Amino acid sequence: MIENSLECYHCEPCHPGFAGAVNMERYRSTSDGVLTVHASERRLAPGETARDEDRFRYWYIWPTTEIDATPGARPRLSVFTRQALGPERFRLIGRYYRLPGDVPTEAEIRSMDGNTTLMEDIAICESVQRGLASRGYDRGRFIVDSERSHMSKHSVHHFQLLVADALGLR
Repeated sequence: MIENSLECYHCEPCHPGFAGAVNMERYRSTSDGVLTVHASERRLAPGETARDEDRFRYWYIWPTTEIDATPGARPRLSVFTRQALGPERFRLIGRYYRLPGDVPTEAEIRSMDGNTTLMEDIAICESVQRGLASRGYDRGRFIVDSERSHMSKHSVHHFQLLVADALGLR
């Protein structure tokens, strides 16, 4: 699940709502030490100039924490951590934060509980786990572009090196 959140190669085909709201052409990712940062801005209308409140940021902090800053008229900050329950199971613990006085409606609360992108990611990861367990799987390939765009998986490779270091494998 962490690897899935460290790349956005899958975002356009798998998360149409997210990809439609975020400027994927400007989406970039950098990894250094225990931190990976994904950055872009909300999709702007033609001629519109990005302001600070339009910027999207996602921070992954090794080993299990992510922080999402979602722009818009009603910006939101989300903080999640994952608790391992076994090799194929985890618990996601999270909180949403809004500006003072911005109280979500009941429908918004239900929407946050069933976060569309998160539900799409869970289905994707469950499918990948089934594929990894199949006899036909050998190994995948990393796609890396020099611009570190959403099409690049360099942050997944960085994460795997952190895992290997933590396990004393390199």
